[in-house]
Parts: sequence; C-alpha cells; structure tokens
Amino acid sequence: MSDTLSQPIEEMTELRALQAQRNERLLGDRPPPQKDSAARADFEQNVVQDQDAIEQRRQRVLEWAEKASPDQIAALQAKIQEADKAVRDAKPDDKHEQVVHATVAQWRQQRGAQREETPPMLTREQRMENGPGRLGYADYARSSLKEAAFMKDYAANYDWEKHQKQAQPNVFRQ
Repeated sequence: MSDTLSQPIEEMTELRALQAQRNERLLGDRPPPQKDSAARADFEQNVVQDQDAIEQRRQRVLEWAEKASPDQIAALQAKIQEADKAVRDAKPDDKHEQVVHATVAQWRQQRGAQREETPPMLTREQRMENGPGRLGYADYARSSLKEAAFMKDYAANYDWEKHQKQAQPNVFRQ
C-alpha cells in the first residue's frame, strides 16, 4: 500500500462496510443451534469469512499507519471525521446516527485529553530496544510526584464526617 491518502480512505471505507455486513449478519436471523444443521454451518462459515476479511483490511490499515508520517495520519483522521459528519448531516432525523456521532465525538474529546498525558505509542523497534517494563517505570516515575501531591492533598482535605454518615455500622463488631 502506498502512502497516498486515497488508498487508506478506501481501505477504511471497505473495513466499515465489512463490519456493518458482519454486524447485520450477526443481528439477523440465525439458524437454530442444531448440531447437524447445514444452514448453521453455512452461517458460521460466512461469519468466519467476514471476520477474516475484516482482519485483512485492518492489517493493511495498520501496515500503512506504521509507514505513514504523523501528518498523513492526522489528515486521514480529519477526512474520516468529515465523512462521519457528512453522514450525520445527511440524515438529521435519524436518531441512531445522531447518538452515534455524539458518542464518537465524546470519545474523541476524551482521548484527545489522554493523548497529552500518556506517552505516544512505540514502534516495534522501540519496544524491542527498551525492553519490557522499563518505559512503564519511567512513566510511573514521571507521574509519581503529581500523584503523591494529590494523595497528600486528598488525605488533608478528606471529609471524615461525611464518611461516617455514609458508612454502614459493623453489626458483627463486639
């Protein structure tokens, strides 16, 4: 897959279409779960084929993302968000589409805040170079002062009276 922006968009569109097809198949009429049912075997085979196709598309997108620059990835994300907004605006009366769009926008907003806090995802080479656990400790060491300050402040300002009101008495204590 080349680094042009059209191919990842096409791959993502195909990936979404395949996921929708698989979801429709799973939500649709299922054959009864009898052991020797040919219809059941055919249904299971179709679901497995859909899942394999989804995994292939997902792998192609991941391979492109490993080779792509951050600017290309940001441009792709912007195009995907524009396409989602166009779908939402095309169907203003579709409540499902509106809820999906609002939920995804909320997730993106939450993840945007998390993105500044957590270190970026490492490439395979960086993970192999750093070894297991080292970067996790570095992340802990970086945030430990902030956590310690928070815990001191929390302990100093803890409302014990509120806690005593909400706590259930231990009826087994003698």
